[in-house]
Amino acid sequence: MDCVQLNKLRIYARHGVMPQEQKVGNLFEVTVHLQADMSAVMQSDDIADGISYAVIYEVVKDVMAVPSKTLEHVAYRLKTALTDSFPSVTGGLITIAKITPPFPARVENAAFTHTW
Repeated sequence: MDCVQLNKLRIYARHGVMPQEQKVGNLFEVTVHLQADMSAVMQSDDIADGISYAVIYEVVKDVMAVPSKTLEHVAYRLKTALTDSFPSVTGGLITIAKITPPFPARVENAAFTHTW
């Protein structure tokens, strides 16, 4: 199986449990891996036969623009939107990382990964 990937897309959004997080927002990193048979586009060199990275970006941007309290809910909404946009997807991985989580610790990020 082939895998189309957008790795560590940085995007500003307003997700979080605390009211301040939804008001001020935070920087997030989103990674999307979509598994699908890409043999048609590999042979034809025609994006119409494949999965557009630009469309993946637009889907991520649109979903991230709608605030959620939990990263788990964001991941669910992303999976739903991506599989609706690309019916050929048979599996994947979504990681959403909050770059500056709201607790007093030195940490690279707080993240959630969903695979299917």
